[in-house]
Amino acid sequence: MNQTFVCCTTYHIYLSILEAYKYKKLGYKSRLVFITDKIEDGEQLLPKLNKIDAFEAVVPIKAYSIIVDLKNKIGFFDYVFNRAKALKMRIEANNPQLLANKDFFLNSELNLFEINRSRAYFIIKYPDNFMRMHEDGLSAYERKLSKTRIFNRKYITRFPLLKGHDEQVKEFLVQYPEKVFDEVLKDKVKKLDIEALENGLTKTEKLNVVNAFLDHNLNLVNEKKALIITQPLSEMDLMSENKKIDIYKSMVEDANKQDYKVYLKTHPREKTDYYKIFGDSLILMPRLFPLEIFNLSEDFNFEIGYTYHSSALGHLKYCNQKVFYHEQASEVYK
Repeated sequence: MNQTFVCCTTYHIYLSILEAYKYKKLGYKSRLVFITDKIEDGEQLLPKLNKIDAFEAVVPIKAYSIIVDLKNKIGFFDYVFNRAKALKMRIEANNPQLLANKDFFLNSELNLFEINRSRAYFIIKYPDNFMRMHEDGLSAYERKLSKTRIFNRKYITRFPLLKGHDEQVKEFLVQYPEKVFDEVLKDKVKKLDIEALENGLTKTEKLNVVNAFLDHNLNLVNEKKALIITQPLSEMDLMSENKKIDIYKSMVEDANKQDYKVYLKTHPREKTDYYKIFGDSLILMPRLFPLEIFNLSEDFNFEIGYTYHSSALGHLKYCNQKVFYHEQASEVYK
């Protein structure tokens, strides 16, 4: 069956490329719907994504900017009783390219990744399609919808439940099926074997994946290397900006004590200017690439990796030691 992938992060795109190559070998076609207004400068990825041969077409759309403050835009009555119709109309009015690809979408399986309001359009528009959701970090293992939300969505607002709970979503792909405890999602769980997808790539395809995000291969010097993965902890109001910076300063200090060359990968949604904080004392990596690329070659190896609770570190193959500053994060990867 042909495939449609609906993405809004570099990690989503990475998995979509791996899956698209798998389906291509089986004789199927894939299209990528990239929601470009989730991360700053996301549109910069489009020229490179269009050059690789994993997808028949790349369809950029805007969704987050459309659903922001939706209640005030459409009024309280329509927000309560006509939300699904209003959302569909607004998404299509601002993204006519969706209708131009309607026939392909209608005759494909839909891979919606983290299913939230930005993906609700596809559940509303294509209710009879087979749909699957891929995990998107630690939230996949902590999810549970309240009975109140389920009742309101089913019987009052008649809006998709989202988060994988809609009946159209038949599969939920996760790397650790045994750690999913949501009763609804447990029945949909399938094993997501990213390593098998990576190993299934040819050398040319691996190079294509790297080139889809980087202008050239990242030059990692042959020294003792430490990797620090940052996250938008203050931008998400999980803590203050100062506390976030203090956490990463402590990681840098620990790495320096062990004489590591420090590489820092900034999350695409962060606003913090780490160069102002650390200057030339470490190497800042490009923002718009998924760290999972490092799994494609053992040349991308690190002696130690630090993070607060990023799932990306847990998935890195060529990292000898992994340090999680948020103790709950490490539990998932044991």
